[in-house]
Amino acid sequence: MLIKGLLESAEEQLLQLRGVQRGSSAEAAERLLRGLRYTVGQLQEAAREVALGAVAAGVRPEDVAAWAGRFPAALTGPAEGSDGAAR
Repeated sequence: MLIKGLLESAEEQLLQLRGVQRGSSAEAAERLLRGLRYTVGQLQEAAREVALGAVAAGVRPEDVAAWAGRFPAALTGPAEGSDGAAR
């Protein structure tokens, strides 16, 4: 999938940066991980929106929850960040 390819590319970039870039590998890893964290957040929000749209269109919440890997109640509550706090 596209996401898996992007993750593999990020990992490869990090390995290539070791000893080549200015700054430490830790700094390079931090930049990559911050970017990935942002992207993951965007993907989670998109998945939530699609799931809520499916429920609004009449798909059973239990089915959508199974496909999305969530509990049915999570499809009707407020959006949650990665720390579990409602947004």
